[in-house]
Amino acid sequence: MNQYLLSQLSLHPSMQPDDIIKLCYQSCYGAEHLLKDVEAAKRYFFLEWESIVAEDKPLYEEISPNYVRHYILFYLNSCSNFKLCS
Repeated sequence: MNQYLLSQLSLHPSMQPDDIIKLCYQSCYGAEHLLKDVEAAKRYFFLEWESIVAEDKPLYEEISPNYVRHYILFYLNSCSNFKLCS
């Protein structure tokens, strides 16, 4: 876990303690906590999609041996005709 935390801190130097806690939780449990309420997860996804600011980021970042953080921004940058269906 230490190498993933150090990697994330170097990629995101403005990380706050709550970001580190979230990273630790996600590296152990993934995003399953968001999927207990599918409608809430869907709303959260669309809110996040609408707030994306274009940046040059990779498709994903490894956050543990078992999980990656996948950036939906990749689709916004790569697919000019990518549409979401609600």
